[in-house]
Amino acid sequence: MKILIANIGSTSLKWRLFDFSNRAEQLLHKGGFERVTDYSKAIEDCLAQLKEAGAIASEGELAAVGFKTVIAKDVTGCVRLDEKVLEAMEAYNGLAPAHNPPYITGIRLFAQRMPGVPLVALFETAFYQFAPPAMMRYAVPQAWHDIGVRRWGFHGASHKFIAERSAEMLGRADVAARAQSL
Repeated sequence: MKILIANIGSTSLKWRLFDFSNRAEQLLHKGGFERVTDYSKAIEDCLAQLKEAGAIASEGELAAVGFKTVIAKDVTGCVRLDEKVLEAMEAYNGLAPAHNPPYITGIRLFAQRMPGVPLVALFETAFYQFAPPAMMRYAVPQAWHDIGVRRWGFHGASHKFIAERSAEMLGRADVAARAQSL
C-alpha cells in the first residue's frame, strides 16, 4: 500500500512516498519544490518525479494522499477530505492565512488530478482534541470563548512525536502508552 504525504506550504510543496505493504514503513521517494507559484504544475512535476524514479507507474497505485493540515472550523483529528471539510478550512483562513489557502488549493488540485484516490487530512489540532476543556481556555470573558478565542493546539504532530520518542529513549513505557493513545 503506497501512501503519498504532501506537505503544502505557502510557497512550497514537499512530499514523501511510503510503502506499507510489508507491515513496515518503507520510504520510497522524497522531494520538494520551493518558491511555488503554480501548484498545479508542482503537483504534475511531483507525480512525474515519482514515475521517473520508478516509485509508481501510475497514480492508481496510490492508496491515499495524506496532508498535515492546520485548522478547520469544528473539524479535527484524521478525516477524509471532501468539500465540507474544505469549506470548514476556508472558514478559518483568518486563523492560518499562510497555511490554509495553499492547502485548500493543493487539495482541490490533487482531487481533480486523481479523483479515485482518497485524500486524508490530519489536523494539527488533533493531538489536543481530547484535552480537558480547562486546558483549552484562556483567561478571557466567556463571550470571547464562545466566539472561538481559545487554545487550539498547533504543532500537535510534532508534540506527539516528541512525547513518544522521549518516552522511548527514557524507557518510560507508561508515558509512551499515554502518548500513543492521544
